[in-house]
Amino acid sequence: ASAPQATELLLPPLEEKTIAANQARTQLDRKVSDIAVDARNVTVVLNAKVICRGNGNKLLLVASKPNGKQLCTLGFSAQNESDVLGARLADRLQCTLEDIILLRPDGEELDARLGLGEAWVALQDGRREALLAAVRGGLGFGLIPEDFTADREVVLAAVSLDGEALRHASPALQADHQVVFAAVEQSGRALRHAAPELRANPRLALEAA
Repeated sequence: ASAPQATELLLPPLEEKTIAANQARTQLDRKVSDIAVDARNVTVVLNAKVICRGNGNKLLLVASKPNGKQLCTLGFSAQNESDVLGARLADRLQCTLEDIILLRPDGEELDARLGLGEAWVALQDGRREALLAAVRGGLGFGLIPEDFTADREVVLAAVSLDGEALRHASPALQADHQVVFAAVEQSGRALRHAAPELRANPRLALEAA
């Protein structure tokens, strides 16, 4: 019987493979460079979003060009909500803070020196459901507009995650037994922010101990 024929595997010469790899690298470099050039002296429109998940809400800031082309997204939590928005954007877009002009979706200018959380709240224009979702996502209650410090549902959501947020609640809610109990249950130190009559409550004092 004749020996089996070997199958020839055709591969591009090494030189061609090297040229192809160099071309791909050049295209990638050009793409990164284009992003950086586009970011310089460009108007960046910022939008705020909430992604609802089973394990909690995720807060996002979405940066786009005026034509709607998305440049990047910035996710954040209570741990980094005070990071300076402009600095984070400059880092992502490979430019300086001075290169970026920030606008709200309505065309008004947005201060690039705001923290991520402050910017997110500023973009909500007092929309209660969005702010409630943000609090449930861990946004610091101290960033929430004063109008909502008397909103029982919003305050309950805040103190359930951070009992110390009770210090930002309205006097009426600092005297609300359910709100104070939820805060103390999360952090015993929250009792010091409760109304005087509740600070003397034996059950709350025991919970705080």
